[in-house]
Amino acid sequence: MNHDTMKPNDQPATAARAASNDLLGSAETVRLLKNAAHQLWRASLCAGPKHITDLFEELRNPQAGDLVMETTTHLMGKRDPLEGIGRLVSVSREPIYTPKEWKEAGGKDGAPVPTERVWTIALVFDDGRLFRWRNAEFIKVKADR
Repeated sequence: MNHDTMKPNDQPATAARAASNDLLGSAETVRLLKNAAHQLWRASLCAGPKHITDLFEELRNPQAGDLVMETTTHLMGKRDPLEGIGRLVSVSREPIYTPKEWKEAGGKDGAPVPTERVWTIALVFDDGRLFRWRNAEFIKVKADR
C-alpha cells in the first residue's frame, strides 16, 4: 500500500488537524466512522436479497465525489485514520515502470508497460489536501439511506 500526498510539502497539517479534532471531537470519532463503514461493508459481503447485493455493488464501486475510505490498511492500528478517508477525486491507471525500467525488468519490445490503479482523494478531516493511493482498495462510506 503506497500513498503519496500531492501537497508540495509533507509537513503534517497540525493546525487543520487540531481544528478538525475540535469540530469532530477527536481522531477517535473518525475511527468510529470508519469502523461503522467497514462493518457495513462486511455485512454486505454475504449472499442475500437483492437490496443486499445492490448495497454491495454500491459500496464497492464508489464514484467521484463519494465519501470513501481506504480498507487495505484500515485494521492497522498505527495508521493515521485521517489519511484514509476523503472525497474521491479520481481513479486512474498509471504505469508501474518508466519505459526504461520496464525494459530493464525484462519487458519485451512493444509489450505494454504494466499499470496499477491509483486512487486520488481529498482528505475531508484534515486540510483538504489531495492524497494518492497505489496498491490499495477503497469502499464508499454510505452517508444516506
